[in-house]
Amino acid sequence: MLEIAKQIPTTPTLEKIAEVTPAIPHLEMMSREMPDDIVNLEEDLGWVFTGIGRFYEGQGFYALAEDSYERGLKATQELLGDCHPSVAFSIHNLASLYNLQGRYKEAELLFKQSLELMQKLLGDHHPSVATSINNLALLYNSQERYEDAEPLFKQALALRQELFGDRHPSVAQGLNNLAGLYQLQGRYEEAEPLSKQALALRQELLGDLHPDVATSLDNLALLYYSQGRYEEAEPLFKRVLVQRQKLLGDQHPDTITMLDNLAELQRLQGKSPTKITLPFSFLEPFGKQ
Repeated sequence: MLEIAKQIPTTPTLEKIAEVTPAIPHLEMMSREMPDDIVNLEEDLGWVFTGIGRFYEGQGFYALAEDSYERGLKATQELLGDCHPSVAFSIHNLASLYNLQGRYKEAELLFKQSLELMQKLLGDHHPSVATSINNLALLYNSQERYEDAEPLFKQALALRQELFGDRHPSVAQGLNNLAGLYQLQGRYEEAEPLSKQALALRQELLGDLHPDVATSLDNLALLYYSQGRYEEAEPLFKRVLVQRQKLLGDQHPDTITMLDNLAELQRLQGKSPTKITLPFSFLEPFGKQ
């Protein structure tokens, strides 16, 4: 069960969801009734709750994810003490979820708490510290606090390049995020080469059919869209929609957002929006950073 929990990514595909779904009730039972029975608490305790949380968060079931992350934080504090890496990771999980929900004040407090604890326990040159810096920057970006976000994005990218070299998925993420920041500021000439570099690197490292590749395609399409380059943006939006339907399904919040973006683009071009039948329960707008 623990090995399955560790294999659940932050954005699980339909294939991965189907693969791990039978294990979720067992992980839930383990997390609720027997966390102190885990043999290697130091290494594995946090993964029980993280796996469950990612399973739900990746499908847009944020309330269920929050329950798992909150229980994970409580369990790690009780069984490992307040000053432990698993506690820092648990705090970070909860902060990331709050950011997705737009609960920025709560998220910022937890991101800073997690980062401070990680730096204390792991040092300044650690992959988890780079991730924490990056996600704090994403929070500021969501709030349009661009002057606060930019130096953190650059710091996280430089640290990842130092730790992993230039050809690594984490480096591609850093390039993508910095490009997104420049795009929101209207710095399109700076954003476009970074966005294309991130896309090319992700395609090389992850293959064409991967959630991160879809994200990079989406961001490049939005960059074109922001400049009124609709003819260049439309085929990219369509590629992203197809990829997200295949990987995440029609009901996923990211798929809904992509459909909305494509429909708005086609409306601006005077075209009839692409028609795709979706379940009624998912007609309300969703969004994800």
